[in-house]
Amino acid sequence: MKKNLVIIMLFVLTAVSFSQENGSAGVGMGVLKQGDESTPVLKMNFSPELQFGRLGLGLKLGIYLTSGGLADYNNDGKKDMHDIDFGFKYIYWNGEIFKFRYGVLNNYILGHGTLVNRYSNNEKTSLVLGINLPEKAAGIEGFMPLKKDILGSAIPTEEQPHAVGGRVYVRPLKVMGTAIPVINNSEIGVTYVTDNRDEFSGVKGSVDGTAYEFAIPLLEDQNASFIPYYDLVKVNGELGEKSNDGSGNFIGVMGKVAIIDYRLEYRDIDRNLIPGYFGKFYEISAIDNLNYLIGTESNEKVKGYFGNVDFDFMGTAKFTLSYEDYKDENIKPHLFAKLDVTPTKKLKSTIIYEQQNMGAENHKDNFLNEDTYVKAHIIAPGYMFGVPGPTNVAIDIKQTYFYDNDKNEYVPNRDYSMNIIFNF
Repeated sequence: MKKNLVIIMLFVLTAVSFSQENGSAGVGMGVLKQGDESTPVLKMNFSPELQFGRLGLGLKLGIYLTSGGLADYNNDGKKDMHDIDFGFKYIYWNGEIFKFRYGVLNNYILGHGTLVNRYSNNEKTSLVLGINLPEKAAGIEGFMPLKKDILGSAIPTEEQPHAVGGRVYVRPLKVMGTAIPVINNSEIGVTYVTDNRDEFSGVKGSVDGTAYEFAIPLLEDQNASFIPYYDLVKVNGELGEKSNDGSGNFIGVMGKVAIIDYRLEYRDIDRNLIPGYFGKFYEISAIDNLNYLIGTESNEKVKGYFGNVDFDFMGTAKFTLSYEDYKDENIKPHLFAKLDVTPTKKLKSTIIYEQQNMGAENHKDNFLNEDTYVKAHIIAPGYMFGVPGPTNVAIDIKQTYFYDNDKNEYVPNRDYSMNIIFNF
């Protein structure tokens, strides 16, 4: 039976992951709307992660309560165990030769990331498999959507993920057993991703993407790596009777130096090509991406640069900075910065700053304007806020800006939320 409900969470707390040594849970309040009736709901949410060596298991448990006990969450006219949202979010094995992940995907990268970069399918279910020959002489990796979750419950058709992809690579000299300095680890790979749906958002459409990859890993060490690469990417999109191709050249270098992870890339691409097309939460933005891909009849080339660096200070603090800029006055730079600080397990914070369309003419301030987004997430012991017991307090702050003509300046618009985390 289709669910006819909308939950608007006024205070939502998602439990943070935990190992065998610690755990957490969350409580939130909201409204359950079924038909013309709205009922206040108390949600108890648990999302633990268990790790046993290379094996990991993610669980979820959501209980929805009203003044009369369990809420009829699935809208079947009954209040029973079927109204409890219980299940496995994912299970994975991270072996040196064989790897797999079954369940929810988060920040999945395929190849060098020019097609699939930090892909997530939220609460949907997919299967990832990967096999590497010893010393990475060759390997294969792929992911595919599933119509049922780990417990075998069917995923509604409109919520099923559709993207399917895979990558094959080989290091010819390693396979042949030769040892030639500098180029011995030369790698050739092909990534292919497709999304073909009969209908989504009321429109039929499909996307196919292929990346032909070449890399020369000059250094591959746990603390230092240097990998130059070249990718030729081709994407074809069809929307109704319209279709178009986008292609591009990506030349870059990625790697690690001590506490720094880096990626520098030069792009010579068609104007309608989106780097990392199958990117984060692609399932949500598929129709928007497809509209953009086929939005122009001309494949005018644009050239530009992308850079990303991550600084990891002994796991206590991590700073991420990325910048994207093209030699086209109609495409404005994009700046992104993120700082994670985790002095203890119970005290952590994240601050995100994102500036789109940097330098646009309508901006009266380059760094605080209509296209600026700031977000802060803080978790601290409850006693610091006067909350007793074994608790933590989670605070979220979202901030955007609008121009106040009376004050002749940008004024922040803030959205606050605070939640209590119970530790056990």
